[in-house]
Amino acid sequence: MRHHHDQSQPKDDQNSKYTIIDDQNDYKFNRQYTIDNHADVEWKYCYYQKWWSEEVGVVIQFYVVYKSIIYIQLQNYKQLIVFQSLTQSKLTIEMTRTRSDRRRWLALIMINLSFMSSFVLLFIIVIAVVISRSMSILATAMDLVLEILSGIVLFIATRLAAKGIKNGQYQHTLHENDNNVKYIYARRYESLGVLGFSCIMGTCSIGLGGECLIQIVEILKGDYHPVVVFNALPMTIVLVTIFLKIFLLIGCQIAANRNPHNPDSYLAYRDDHRNDILTNTLGFLGATLAYYLKGKWCYCDPIASFILCMYIMFSWGSSAVEQMKQLAGHRTEEKVMDEMMVRLINQMPCSIYITAVEGFIGYSSGQQNVYEIRINVQNNITLAKGHDICQQIQNTFEETLGVERCYVHIETDECINEFE
Repeated sequence: MRHHHDQSQPKDDQNSKYTIIDDQNDYKFNRQYTIDNHADVEWKYCYYQKWWSEEVGVVIQFYVVYKSIIYIQLQNYKQLIVFQSLTQSKLTIEMTRTRSDRRRWLALIMINLSFMSSFVLLFIIVIAVVISRSMSILATAMDLVLEILSGIVLFIATRLAAKGIKNGQYQHTLHENDNNVKYIYARRYESLGVLGFSCIMGTCSIGLGGECLIQIVEILKGDYHPVVVFNALPMTIVLVTIFLKIFLLIGCQIAANRNPHNPDSYLAYRDDHRNDILTNTLGFLGATLAYYLKGKWCYCDPIASFILCMYIMFSWGSSAVEQMKQLAGHRTEEKVMDEMMVRLINQMPCSIYITAVEGFIGYSSGQQNVYEIRINVQNNITLAKGHDICQQIQNTFEETLGVERCYVHIETDECINEFE
């Protein structure tokens, strides 16, 4: 893969001219830019900032001061928001942050309710299991127990992962030769936690599923007559569980809609509540049919339990396979690779020195991605300048959310690669 970067073409506008001077994280631009296709404005100073704007739904990357007017350049490099004064721009950003804080607070409440409700539901569902003696209700209780345990395991894994090197700090740790970090890639604890617990979930599901099959065979032989007591109390408990899960599902969906920039956690809880609604409904139907219709309908209870066990096994089995792919270095999606390539070529000041991108690969490392880039630069680039180019690319990539490491290999046209 070879992507050429034409240095004669400007980044933002075909009529713009620019020179870039690196001055300690503050990039000073001197360029002409056409705003609204009719007003030429010279950008005297451009300082790097990064804010989330609920107003426009993107990350604001630059603001430019020119004649007391604030020009806000968005991430997509196409739109400009103009504030008439610095005070107005500050006020707008403060209002945006206040609304964003309220939305995060609502989302945090929904996450805590989702987690804490599992303990309350576990207590009452155990009562329903003891009273009803239903295999299908037992399967729903097992699903709830394993769900709580998975949350605890993932919480521990996340805490362990937090003890590793933070995003964007790998180069600093290497430069300082820091020996205090015990696990360099501690963030992989998250994937290992999911993988290990998936195996436990699968084992429990197979065990209970085997008991269901044994019960079905004994009913066929006439050696066993199940007694399911699914009267008003256990029925009410299961129905309360279902309706509470519906309420939490709606709440998590609302929280996800109000946090479009980071909806993953809320959508994960939403999907979890949806699955709980389906499993509890199936268990409710199996126990109800077996209790009220009796006779041949007694098969409904163990059959419903077996279906739930198989669902749990395949659900967590797919999670285990996915985590194995992530740990094995699964290729990054083409869409993400294209976005990173655009960032490399169009959004980095050092890109003016890059003549071609010879190679660009991305692969997973647990929950995050690793990128390896091979770039071509001019033959007259000094070693110090080449180091600065690599450093800037690495810093920019490794500070990006979801990126663990970025390795940059720099070459010139005179370099010869020999591989045995």
